[in-house]
Amino acid sequence: MSSAPIAKKQPVQYAAHGQIRIDSYAWMRAENWQDVLSDPSKLDPEITAYLKAENAHFHAYMAPQEALRDTLFDEMKGRIKEQDDSIPTKNKTHVYWSRFEEGKQYAILMRAPADTPDKGEIVWDSNLAAAHVPYYTLSVATANPQDQLMILGEDTTGSEELVLRVLNMETGTFLDDQIEGAAPGVVWDKQGRSFFYTLLDDNHRPFEVRHHILGQDAANDTLVYREENPGFFVAPGKTESGEYILISTGDHITSEIHLIPADAPATPPVCVATRQEGHEYSLTHESDWFYILTNRNGESVDFEIAKTPVCAPHIENWQTFVSHKAGRLILSISSVDGYLMRMERENALPRLVVTDLSRNKDKLIDMTEPAYALGAGPASGDFTDQIIRYSYSSPATPSSTYDLNLVTNERVLRKVQEVPSGHEISDYIVERAMAPARDGAEVPLTLLRRKNTGPQAPAYLYGYGSYGMTMAAGFSTNILSLVDRGFVYALAHIRGGMEKGYSWYLDGKMLNKQNTFNDFEDCARYLIDQGITAKGKIAIEGGSAGGMLMGAVMNQAPDLFGAVAAHVPFVDVLNTISDASLPLTPIEWNEWGNPIEDAEAYAAMAAYCPYSNVSAQAYPPLMVTAGVSDPRVTYWEPAKWVAKLRAYRTNDESLIFKTNMEAGHGGRSGRFEHLHEKAETYAFFLNELLRR
Repeated sequence: MSSAPIAKKQPVQYAAHGQIRIDSYAWMRAENWQDVLSDPSKLDPEITAYLKAENAHFHAYMAPQEALRDTLFDEMKGRIKEQDDSIPTKNKTHVYWSRFEEGKQYAILMRAPADTPDKGEIVWDSNLAAAHVPYYTLSVATANPQDQLMILGEDTTGSEELVLRVLNMETGTFLDDQIEGAAPGVVWDKQGRSFFYTLLDDNHRPFEVRHHILGQDAANDTLVYREENPGFFVAPGKTESGEYILISTGDHITSEIHLIPADAPATPPVCVATRQEGHEYSLTHESDWFYILTNRNGESVDFEIAKTPVCAPHIENWQTFVSHKAGRLILSISSVDGYLMRMERENALPRLVVTDLSRNKDKLIDMTEPAYALGAGPASGDFTDQIIRYSYSSPATPSSTYDLNLVTNERVLRKVQEVPSGHEISDYIVERAMAPARDGAEVPLTLLRRKNTGPQAPAYLYGYGSYGMTMAAGFSTNILSLVDRGFVYALAHIRGGMEKGYSWYLDGKMLNKQNTFNDFEDCARYLIDQGITAKGKIAIEGGSAGGMLMGAVMNQAPDLFGAVAAHVPFVDVLNTISDASLPLTPIEWNEWGNPIEDAEAYAAMAAYCPYSNVSAQAYPPLMVTAGVSDPRVTYWEPAKWVAKLRAYRTNDESLIFKTNMEAGHGGRSGRFEHLHEKAETYAFFLNELLRR
């Protein structure tokens, strides 16, 4: 294998709160990073050369694993139904669905008249568009209410910066209207003659909502809302009823919504409830009422539902509709004509509750497995259809999707996820365990294994634990490649997520962030103590903020783990959150703290920041990935981390680093390219763990 590149050291000194920190690899941050997001070829040649040297080292490591990687890829691909259609969704006059064709990487957007759904036609073939660019994602595809026009939003660099175009679906030609530098949020007015969209600022933050009238010069589009706070991001949306445009702005803990009648798009927006730090709310509309999901007054930690007349939307008119109940987290609300739906989670398990608003009567939809995933929403873009669609899966059970008619109670199974290479549910065991944390908390663990897997097996432990995101215990065809080789799959529902309510999130953020890392380590120790696995036989993986988790637990308990994969890892948290010019920094202060102004936040961050705490110790084998055009975790974070680990570690275990030179946060585009990257990770795990 080729020797690993050794990065030069060029120390830069930073001072804050009476403390000095030295960054020897700050030179890896390109001064023109904003330009690089849109055009990776503009990256400084010296930085490019270093990243390519790391890529060469990565590929040299992977070369002996090529046969294993290809076997894993073939397995994963064999579990995907290559020729597959999604379930059609009705808009008004037409139904729409996505089609994958055998051997093709990207979805084809289809439609048909609602009364003759068998007469499908191609609206847009992403495979043709992707053939001319190194990266392609269709981030927006939204039809107007009249089913004549569709806005397409395309990302061709991975930077999440879109070009919006308007397709005439009846002629297959584009209108002259085109908008560059847009974010994903786009909604039509009710007449389908204009739309609202979001622009990115120079620091890649969604900060303006503009109103575009078809046929007019985009340079003259009306400014509807500008967010002056760089810590708040803004986007337009629409109620399920189609009656109101929502201009939503906020950060991780605070919300503000402005309303515009969808049939009068030039109307100035009306604020529902002015921002108050810590107040989060969202709303839906049904008949003469708005229903609001809210944690108002700081008392409804796990949220309640309020209602208010549409003629009086302001907060002083809100009436309690579903009271707050501690430990029962209300996750979201939506509506169809006459019914309100809410997703809840209690004891780390989800459930769907549908309220018949005419009778104020609830219908509960939940499941009986010890761990599962549940998702739901309206089945149609036509509000009057009164049908909801929900899907269910578990780690062993492929997804099943149902349509439920709320008037007749008729339930129709619309689709069962197929595994072409075969899958026998009865071969697997799904369990829910509670790992004791060092401070007395109980951390839920979802476990999947084959029935014939013995004790002290190799384990694959996954976690995230940030932003209140919950790790759903759903079905993954990819993980079977490890489980079928005798691994135990363990999903750690650690603090920083909301598996056990909003307080579970609060206990894993800001000054409580160390709980996230301790929980993950304690889950690993539980698996060892229970004889499920053994020290050094645990492979762990995390991405983005989950990559920060990987770096933190590697620093504090490196001997527990036999292999680590950190994808686009947020590992340079102290430097990044101290730099207000970066795209996400201001909005992140309510998640991690503000180390610029708050000495206590600085000290807490400095204590766990993976990059800052690299030390002279033996580290486990590590795979790291990055993307040059990543606006969320900039490429230099993982690059600097790897360079520092090479300089400090006291052993010579595998340390490989790959940068996608033409992709961003999500890695390379295309469904098979994603599988190639997953196969590389699993080949790395198997090579490192099974040789021990």
